[in-house]
Parts: sequence; C-alpha cells; structure tokens
Amino acid sequence: MKKFIIAAAAVIVAVFIWNTAYYRLGLYIDLHPDAQAEALMTVEGKEIYIQKNGEKEPFEMRGVDMGSGIPGEWSADYAIDEETYLRWFGQIQDMGANTIRVYTLLADDFYHAFYEYNKDREEPLYLVQGVWVNDYIQYSHRDAYDEEFRQTFLDDCRTVVDALHGRRTVSLGYGKGSGSYRKDVSSWVIGYILGVEWEDVTVEYTNKKYPERNSYQGEYLYTSETATPFEAMLCEAGDKLLEYESGRYKQQKLIAFSNGPATDPFVYPGLVTQYHQKCAQVNVENIRMTDAVLSGQFASYHVYPYFPSYLDDLGGEETLLGDDIFEAELSDSEILEQIRTRAEEAGKLEGMTEDEIQALVENEKEEMLSRRESAERIEKRNEEKESPRIEDYLHGNDLDPDGDRNMYYTYLRILNEYHTMPVIISEFGIPTSRGMSQRDLSTNRNRGYMSEEEQAEGLVECWQDIKDAGCSGGMVFSWQDEWDKRTWNTMHAVDLDNTAYWSDWQTNEQSMGILTFDPGDEESVCYVDGDISEWGEEDVAAETEGMTLSMKYDEKFLYFLIWKEDFNKGEDTLYIPIDITPKTGSTYCQDADVSFERAADFLMVIDGTEDSRVLVQERYDVLQAMYSREIGSTDVYLNPPDADSPVFHQIHLILQSSPVFKTGDFSTPAETYETGKLRYGNGNPEAEEFDSLADFLFSGEYTEIRLPWQLLNFSNPSEMQVHDDYYECYGVENIKIDEMYVGIGAKDENAGRISMEPFGLEGWGTEVTYHERLKKSYDALQTMWTDVKAQEAEEGGETDVGQ
Repeated sequence: MKKFIIAAAAVIVAVFIWNTAYYRLGLYIDLHPDAQAEALMTVEGKEIYIQKNGEKEPFEMRGVDMGSGIPGEWSADYAIDEETYLRWFGQIQDMGANTIRVYTLLADDFYHAFYEYNKDREEPLYLVQGVWVNDYIQYSHRDAYDEEFRQTFLDDCRTVVDALHGRRTVSLGYGKGSGSYRKDVSSWVIGYILGVEWEDVTVEYTNKKYPERNSYQGEYLYTSETATPFEAMLCEAGDKLLEYESGRYKQQKLIAFSNGPATDPFVYPGLVTQYHQKCAQVNVENIRMTDAVLSGQFASYHVYPYFPSYLDDLGGEETLLGDDIFEAELSDSEILEQIRTRAEEAGKLEGMTEDEIQALVENEKEEMLSRRESAERIEKRNEEKESPRIEDYLHGNDLDPDGDRNMYYTYLRILNEYHTMPVIISEFGIPTSRGMSQRDLSTNRNRGYMSEEEQAEGLVECWQDIKDAGCSGGMVFSWQDEWDKRTWNTMHAVDLDNTAYWSDWQTNEQSMGILTFDPGDEESVCYVDGDISEWGEEDVAAETEGMTLSMKYDEKFLYFLIWKEDFNKGEDTLYIPIDITPKTGSTYCQDADVSFERAADFLMVIDGTEDSRVLVQERYDVLQAMYSREIGSTDVYLNPPDADSPVFHQIHLILQSSPVFKTGDFSTPAETYETGKLRYGNGNPEAEEFDSLADFLFSGEYTEIRLPWQLLNFSNPSEMQVHDDYYECYGVENIKIDEMYVGIGAKDENAGRISMEPFGLEGWGTEVTYHERLKKSYDALQTMWTDVKAQEAEEGGETDVGQ
C-alpha cells in the first residue's frame, strides 16, 4: 500500500511538472527541426494573399475591432461568455466582415467560441491577434528596455502564440485574459499586431537613453541602419514571436506593429511639432524581413477622421512665427508697427492706453522671436532624425478623388504612399454619443454628437477613403459599445471607479460600437416618441394648476413627461427647475426672470423645437470650475461665484482643437460647444423618423424629454452620487443624494414662484439591465461589404458568397 501511495504521488507530481512545463512555461522539444513552416497569409509588394485550395488569392481585410467590455462588468474582467461570442460572430460575418481584431489575449471563452463557430464552416471568420502593453507600464517611468516592459512583452508574445494553438494555461493575467486554452484556432489566425498606440514620450525617452541599442539582427527580422532603439526593441519582439511559432508549431502569421498619428514616421514643421508635442517617430520600414519569413509584414495604423489635426494646422504656422514680418527685411520700428496693426485688426487694443499698447506690442514681438527660435531648434533636431518630412508627401493639395477637401483621405494617402508594405487601418470609427470632444474640420465626421444615421454614412465614407488611398483594408472600431470607457473632456465629471454600471451618453468613447446596449431587459422604461401609454399616475412628480410633471429613470436617462392644458408648442415656454445639490443653487434665474420655491441648480427651458436647453447655475458649472483659464476666463477660484448667484449659464463641453493656428494668437481660448441645447426628434429606434440624438418631442398637450445623467452633474447615478461644491472641495468631489426637487411652470402664467416637489432617487448598484441593439451602421456596412463579397465571388467564378 505504501509503495502504491508513493507511486501514485510520483505520478501526480510528474503530471503536475509536465503540465506546468508544457502549458504554463511553454517548454517543448522540437521533434521535427527540419520541417518547413507554413503560412496561411503571404505578402507580395503591397498586396496580401490568402492560401485557398492550394492557390493564393488577394485578401482584403474587412474587419471589426472587438473589446472585452459588457454592461455591468469591467473590460479587464473578461466577462463575456461563449454564447454571446457565438451570437456576435454570426452577426459580424453576416455583416460582410471577414476578420475580427482583438487587442490582447482574451479569456478562454472567446477562443472556445471562435473554434466552435469556425470548425465546420467553409467560409470562416479570421482573427488578428494583438499583444498588449498595459497602460501602467507604458505611462510610468519605465523605458522600453526595462525588464517589466521588454521582457514582459516578449513573454506575452509566447503566451499568445501558445494560447492560439490550444497549448496554454494562464492564471491571473494582468492586462490579459486567463483560463485553459485547449482549442487550436491557429488555422484561422492571419496575423499579429504587436503593441498599442505608443506613448510618444516613452518612445523618445527610450531612444535618448539607449542610443547604442539601435540595431537588431535576428533569424527572421532585422533593423535597417536608420532604426531607432525603440524600433530595435519592436524588431526583437517580432523576431522572437516568428521564431517561436515557426519552431514549435511550424506556422507563420503576418506580423505588424501598432502605430498611430502620435508616433507616425513623419516629422512636421517646428511649431506644429511643439504645439502638438509630436516628438517621436516609429517607422516600421526600419524593421526588415530575412528570407526565413514566409508570411510577411503589414503596417498597422489607428486613424480617425477627426485626429490628428496636424495637417489642418500646417498652414497656420507662418502667421504664428511672423514670417511675413521677420523675413521682409523691415526695420525694428516697422516690425513693431506691423505687429501693432495685426493686434488692432484682431481687436486686442480696444480700451488700452498708448503705454499699454506699446507694452503689448513689445511682448508680442518677444514671443514671436521666442517661437521662431524654438521652431528652429526643433527643425534642427528633425533634420538629425533623418525621418521623412510630411510636406514632401502633400503634393500641394488635400483633395480626395471627388475633388473635395478631405484631410482624412490625404493622411491615408500619405501613409500608403510612404510605405513599401500593405497598410491596414486597424482602427477607424465614429461615436454616436451625445457628448463631443473634437470636430473634424474637413469632413464633419466628428468625435461625438453624431447620430446613428450619421455614423453609418461616415463609416461608409471612411471605408471609401481607405480604399481610395490604396490601403489593403481596415477595422471598424468597434463592434460593441463599452460603458466603462472614459474621455478626456468628461472624465473629471464622473466617478471612474463605477462607470461600468451606467451608460454615460456624454462620454463619446462609450458609444463607438456598431452594437449598442440600451437599458432594460427587453426594452427601455421609456422612449421619447410621444407614446404616453408608458406613463402612469405613479410617475407624477409635481403638479400645479393646468400642468403636471412626471418622471422616471434607468441606467442611461432621466425621463420627463410634461402635460400642459391647451399647450401651444409654438408659443408656450415651459420651465422645469431642478435642485440637485443641497449645497448651492438659486431661487431666481435673472435671464429668464423666473423664480422658484427652492434653490435650483438647473433650469430646463422648453421653448419650441429650436431654442430649448438646460441651463446651470454658475456656481454649479463644472466647465468653469475645471477649465476656466483654458476657455478664456480668469481663474474662478480666485473669486468664486456666490453660492446663491442668480446667473445661469449655458452648459458647454470643451473641445480638443488648435485655434491658435487659425487665429495666429496664442491667447485664443479653447473651443467649446453647447451640449445643454436640446435636440427635437423621435428617440424610439423602432420609429421610421428615429433620431438617436433626440432629447425631446411634442405630442399634443404633452412634451416628452430625456436627459443624460452627466448633464445634471451626476457622477455615478448607480449610487446616486452628484458633484459636491467645487469651491469648497477645490475640484470635483462626490456626495450622495436620495432625492432631487423638481417643479413645472410656464412663462407669463406664474404670478409667484414655481413650487418644487421631492422626487425620490434609489440607485441600482451593480445590478444593471440592458438589451442589445444593432445601430444603423450595421446595415450600411452590410450593404457595402456584402456587395464586395459578391463581386469577389463573381470574379472567382463562385456562386456562393459565403456565410
């Protein structure tokens, strides 16, 4: 018995050691060292080919990027189940896509579902697999040769390869999924994209710290003479991945390295470089292939129509540098006179004394000279880099094939013209959020405040630009909306630790998907569509003679229904005061000349289809509290608004823009737009006239309204948290409330103050409800891409265009 126990224990230990070595550490013995590796995909020149039935065919990558987020769960939890993935795969392929791109190793459910979906399918979906570098490492003090950066990157490449071949166990993955990867999906993997959108400071820091590490020679990849140390690190990672997969699994996939405008290969004029901090370049042309590579390499870029604005800004540099003044051989007095004339035309001299004008002109001159010196230093550094200059590829125009000014197409054309390999636009997209963070000046495909119909049109136009520019394909970002995303111009206003539990329509990054998640298990509690059957007596929150106000809410909106006897939408103006915080507010709005029983923080004004909006009491204006200096005001913390100030502001969001290149004036305030203005329309997705951005709708004597939570300074409605007093807290802090006060009144019909009643608020915690809905972009892409598939089938002599 004792011997048996010892033997059994020995077997268990042996199995454990073997399992650890094989599935966790990736150790193996190559039993066929002379076997030739095979490649499903190959590259010839700027064309990608796929092997089918022993022959190669051109392959256009039509794909979607898929994140790992789902409502009520964090992306890093990898909580999407196998059943959901299987459903999504079918929808994606039915849309006409042939490829899915993921950014990191997902949980094993994804790969199990991918295997089950493809195993018996004549026309499979293909996968482009990413290898992630987590944000903490990239944004920390580490450089690319730090062991936690470089070695982790190399190890993750091996882990990903093993997982795709069904031979890996991963536990507690940081920045990647975990599980037992036992399904071999490698036959449907067409390539790898290594890395992320690189932080330009990390790239440049690495290059400056290790100037001697600018070369790498591997069995599969090597660097050119002009490579940088950061590019050499990337080259090593790609080489080691190809070496490992070729040696262990006798397969090769396409290889690419993630990139975007912030680290594109080009150098820009000095002032554009300085203003946008475009300090680094990553050039994959410096990463070369040996004859051992059977697959190939492509250039991967994330390019959106609204970013970057580098090309838009090129024309404004001459004014900011004063080229017309300092290069005209003028005397000192003539230079000062020219600067004075320019300042006067800009209206900067009004109300100033002669001494003040003289001081301003002298200061402007010194600033211009300083900018010129800085630009010259940057130009000198750019020349030392031996990188291509963007101006050499503009060819004097920025027009697309239709003759329209189109900086998106122009930038894509430049990328494709520069590279000797296929170019894949591995991210492009347009958000359908209510909030906006950036405008596209040439095509109006903005970063937010785009309806679902406009998203559909914009994605089709982006794809056409990608093809017209000569690129080999692209990936729409993204397949699904993700509630836990954040955006720079709203992240200060929300509780970032709880964003997964509510849908913030003001944050544009949450609405990039083709698939959205609407609140409610099967349908939302309310739609702004004029159908008042959704409302009952239990929803009444406030009433007065001839008027009632009803309310309800869900994970995305606060809904209002107003009834006014004999309501005339063209003549009547309705006022809805809202008291959110007990700290501040006013009982009077001086612009509207209307009073309330309680101190209100917001005033909703319904004044026809074109002039309705939400106003905020100036003490509770988060834009002023966070961006007062950027938008041209003085520092409001030096002289805060009174807690009971009767001044109410329009609600604005700050935009990412570079107005100095348009005005020639560095004192130009940042651009904003009025996000508190309400849009009229039907918000029911089932309606023929559906407008996804609709805020309110008239229906006889009724007015139906929906407001996103963040517009009313809710930072976390799942726990009913709102902003505290900014000037007590020196920024945004949160307080919890359990009720808000609301009222209803009409212009010229209230002799006294508008009465206000409490409306109870109870959060839902982490228990969210939602249902899936395909946006209009799905049908638009399906129409376009299935036409392409049909054309490919016809050219190939086939009758079946696939699944």
